[in-house]
Amino acid sequence: NGLRVVSLAPPDQAASDAACLKLCRAGVLNNAAHASVSSGDKEVVGSPTEVAIFNAGAALLGGLQGVAKLKAEVGLAFEIPFNSDNKWMVTVHASDKLEDSTDPYLCIIKGAPERVLARCALDEESLRHADEALQGLMQQ
Repeated sequence: NGLRVVSLAPPDQAASDAACLKLCRAGVLNNAAHASVSSGDKEVVGSPTEVAIFNAGAALLGGLQGVAKLKAEVGLAFEIPFNSDNKWMVTVHASDKLEDSTDPYLCIIKGAPERVLARCALDEESLRHADEALQGLMQQ
């Protein structure tokens, strides 16, 4: 497909290694794309957007082997798949084996910004900042 991730941070900010790791981890765990068994696990299949997100994450997590290792470590405890009514998806993973987590579970939601933000407990300033960042991304 022709889609690819070109940056993991807004143009005016540098992404930290820890932030990139968390973003890449979320991108591959909360994702419907997967390695194709028929191609010997060499090709990632799925929607163009999901494949682009998966490939960007995999590149920083040690390739398909790194993704497989991560998925084996955290598993999938619960999932609400994406659907056109909700416009979001949720995955829950055991996080006790992640060295940067003290919580038993990692819950990841991905979807239409207005739907995801509606489920977040944000103060007015944080909501305004998120909206400004989204507007900036939409203008690229």
